Amino acid sequence: MKNAALPTIVRIVRHEGEAKVYVIDAAEFRNFVLACEVDATIDEEDYLARNSDVAEAVAAGGLPSASYHYKYFGYFEGRAVKLIKGDASVGSKTEAKRHP
Repeated sequence: MKNAALPTIVRIVRHEGEAKVYVIDAAEFRNFVLACEVDATIDEEDYLARNSDVAEAVAAGGLPSASYHYKYFGYFEGRAVKLIKGDASVGSKTEAKRHP
């Protein structure tokens, strides 16, 4: 896993002929998202199959789980994930790709 510097997020919003520029430090955005404590259930088997580097790190004990990696790193890296909606026993899955 790389420890790359997080970029600054710049968003230009135009409304009624006026443009406003919003600048957010990506590290602050990451901290905000993590503080929200979003509880998403992912298909760990699928995530590990898509991400061999994560699978190796989990197998070696460097990461506790695929869910942990996605929550703290994968979401912010834009890695594809299969989210599980509702009760995991129902098996209702939806394909999603995150783009922070």
